[in-house]
Amino acid sequence: RLAERGIRTLLLEGGPNLNAAFLAAGLIDEVYWTVGAHLLGTDALPMIAPISGGSPYEHAPGPGSLMSVLRHEDELFLRYRFGSGG
Repeated sequence: RLAERGIRTLLLEGGPNLNAAFLAAGLIDEVYWTVGAHLLGTDALPMIAPISGGSPYEHAPGPGSLMSVLRHEDELFLRYRFGSGG
């Protein structure tokens, strides 16, 4: 529906369930991943929750290409591209 409105790029800052819905629909082509030295010991969900009915990538994970790395103090900011754009 967003494409019908002319939207071609969307930054998704969703939680694990929204991320899973976009992944299941094949709508994730890039991932920005921040890695920091913070330990939590909680039962929080991962970045992408389990997909109802199974992941389309369960038997053939979608490989990503590392596009950039930025270090700022003790954090790494990683950008990966998935699909044919990598």
